[in-house]
Amino acid sequence: MTYNINFYCAAGGISPDEAIDLLVDSFNTQSRPVFTDDRSSGQEWTSVSLGSTESAAVAGGTRIEFHSSPSIVRHSVSQVAAEDISGRINETDSLLIITLSGDGIDLPVVQVVWESATSLWNAIPHDDASGFEVAQAEFG
Repeated sequence: MTYNINFYCAAGGISPDEAIDLLVDSFNTQSRPVFTDDRSSGQEWTSVSLGSTESAAVAGGTRIEFHSSPSIVRHSVSQVAAEDISGRINETDSLLIITLSGDGIDLPVVQVVWESATSLWNAIPHDDASGFEVAQAEFG
């Protein structure tokens, strides 16, 4: 079973590869080691597995994807826009997804990704269970 947290970002048109590089660089500036593994990319998306140890990254229980495809972002926004009373979600241009699965979930890494995404792109978190009320404290 998997669990996703979507972060709606106003990233200013950054490419997915640049976005992932920026995230990884920001992890290092927080002095919280994050290891990466299994990076892949396609048209307007990039993904990578993360872990607080090299073996956790290889296990793949915590994975991020960054999407910049206008059609994917618009579709995702349209699915949840009615829940956002602030209207901020309509200003987003990209989507960062954290996917957690299996026994390899690395909650400290979720915290680091959350902090970096909100700091870099004023990201708006959302999940299917709590909507926009999803709280960072749930993953710490």
